[in-house]
Amino acid sequence: MKKLSISIILITALFFLNLAIKEELPYIEAKEKNKDIRKDYVSDQKQERDREINFTALQAINPDIIGWIFVPGTAIDYPILQNSLYDSYYLTHDFTGGWSELGAIFIQKSENAAFEGQHTIIYGHNLVDDQMFGSLSIYANQNIRDAQPYIYIYLPEKTIQYEIYSAYECLDGTETYQMTYADENEFQKWISFTTKNSNYTVMDPRGKDYVLTLSTCTDSGSYRFVVHSIINQIIKK
Repeated sequence: MKKLSISIILITALFFLNLAIKEELPYIEAKEKNKDIRKDYVSDQKQERDREINFTALQAINPDIIGWIFVPGTAIDYPILQNSLYDSYYLTHDFTGGWSELGAIFIQKSENAAFEGQHTIIYGHNLVDDQMFGSLSIYANQNIRDAQPYIYIYLPEKTIQYEIYSAYECLDGTETYQMTYADENEFQKWISFTTKNSNYTVMDPRGKDYVLTLSTCTDSGSYRFVVHSIINQIIKK
């Protein structure tokens, strides 16, 4: 009877171990795949603005790759994708276009791929191991923002340095996600809205022409965590 009990315990333990491995495997594989793409296609430079991305090689892997995002001090260092047919495609596909529950970093199909729209939103999953936008929520803390205030967007023809000015939780689909504006006055009112909702006040972004928002989900159902930023510098190539 005792041997039978031990056998049952061992079988149960092996079952749950196998289940845990299956759950972790996609995260491990994705981390390795993203590590390899950085090693192969991103130059290692001391200055963030000087990084070089081999977009020719990346777009040979997947023509949906339109840029690259890097946020110093976080694990955010990924290609940006844009599918021409489906906004939700890269919620369930990786940068190669293959199926992945971890998804990829992406913008919606209607957005300006040159980041020249008034408001551009980049989406990514909030993953427990800090992959994708899993580390974005650290910007709820102003001390983190003050230490690492910049977001870098690399495009084939330019590099854009954005400065973070706002971070907060909001409901999905609310005013935070507004993409079109009747006129400049309405756009500036929207910028004021994003400032008033922020966890902190670090600068006055009014009068600026372009806003970049990073958006990810939270543990609170329909709530999202967003980080707003404005252009600080454009480096032409």
